[in-house]
Amino acid sequence: MIHCLNWIEVSIHTTSTELAEILLAELSESGYDSFLETPYGIDAYIKEELYDETVLFELKKKYSVIFPFSYTVKIIPQKNWNEEWEKNFEPVVVANRCIVRPPFFTPMETFPYDIVIQPKMSFGTGHHATTQMMAEFLIENPPAKQRVLDIGTGTGILAILAEKLGANHVDAVDNDPICFENCNENCTLNACNLVQTYLGDVRTAPISKTGYDVLLANITKNVLLDEFDNYYALMNHGATLYISGFYETDQEDLKCAAIKSGFVQLSKKNKNDWAAMAFKKI
Repeated sequence: MIHCLNWIEVSIHTTSTELAEILLAELSESGYDSFLETPYGIDAYIKEELYDETVLFELKKKYSVIFPFSYTVKIIPQKNWNEEWEKNFEPVVVANRCIVRPPFFTPMETFPYDIVIQPKMSFGTGHHATTQMMAEFLIENPPAKQRVLDIGTGTGILAILAEKLGANHVDAVDNDPICFENCNENCTLNACNLVQTYLGDVRTAPISKTGYDVLLANITKNVLLDEFDNYYALMNHGATLYISGFYETDQEDLKCAAIKSGFVQLSKKNKNDWAAMAFKKI
């Protein structure tokens, strides 16, 4: 059993979408690994042992003259997380075919794909636009009898959905021990037999070094830019890459980087200023 540590929530208040994008990029390089878009800006999350007030002070000093903003800091005890999400977690319906629900919510036969998620600090309840768009890609293009790799799996929603859509093998990878444990628990809740979970990242996890037909990466812009070459090496020719975790304004940068690595763009989605893109390995 992994002993879960506290997390720090930094709520950044700004009316500037440009600043929100800048701060997301800056904070992702300083140990922050989860972000939520909010009506007032963004919420950023970091493990308590990695938190450094100096980082926020320097960012405010660097940008506040041009983009005024404020922030508040709050400790989130891990032990209280389940209680909080149970109070607020409502089921999510994706593409009118898949429902993502907590264990205490009654199953609905209306939807052919039923996913039960009990999230901890992996922030993957299916409510975020990026998760929804990635799930839509899978539902629109079922990976039947295909090998799937889910990088940054979090709670495991996409890996679980891939199995339910007929994949014959799914590898799910995350570098956060809490996410790794939570993904395993959710796979058990959904009676998944084909999902193999790994602690690590695309470079360090002991996954297959090639042979994937579908690769899913719902991470952040900077990580994606750094890993396109790795994704390409892991995929079969003709395989599909789905990415999200970035804003609409980041699409051109990611498209150029993906093409440079050898991919061709197939399609894209946009929702609430967030984006998702599909590519093919040629």
